[in-house]
Amino acid sequence: MAIEIESDRFSKNDIQAKCPSEIRWSVHPLLDESPAKSTLLCTTILGLSAAVTLSFESGVYGFLTFGLLTASLSRYFFSTRYALNASGVQISHLSMRRKIPWTRIRRRRIYPDGIFLSPFNRPNRLDSFRGCFLRFAENRDEVIQFVQSHTPHPSP
Repeated sequence: MAIEIESDRFSKNDIQAKCPSEIRWSVHPLLDESPAKSTLLCTTILGLSAAVTLSFESGVYGFLTFGLLTASLSRYFFSTRYALNASGVQISHLSMRRKIPWTRIRRRRIYPDGIFLSPFNRPNRLDSFRGCFLRFAENRDEVIQFVQSHTPHPSP
């Protein structure tokens, strides 16, 4: 469920005047989500790894299963750092850094837990590969206002 920004209430200049020059925050879903959800996920990964170890009678396959599942869920287990400034968006996760200039952003879409930025004017099959999702951390309004001041109006 996406929510579109009500951009008609304020002009872009009004919004830019109220925005800070930079916003930085960090998100760590393992710690932010409910303990029951995190415990269930960890138990499932350990259970699957144990099942693979027993079924193949080799600890190597169990360890490989554990490593692959943990790596595929790394955004949940390890923190992601975000920075928004006048030049664009910077996302840092583990040793990976991604910088996206505001000039590349053509579309934005707001969700309850974050905002999606896309280089395409309309929804595209490549959105999940080229776009980026900024997860909120108790800073929803501040992030929306900053992104709104640096990107074009949302498209359908």
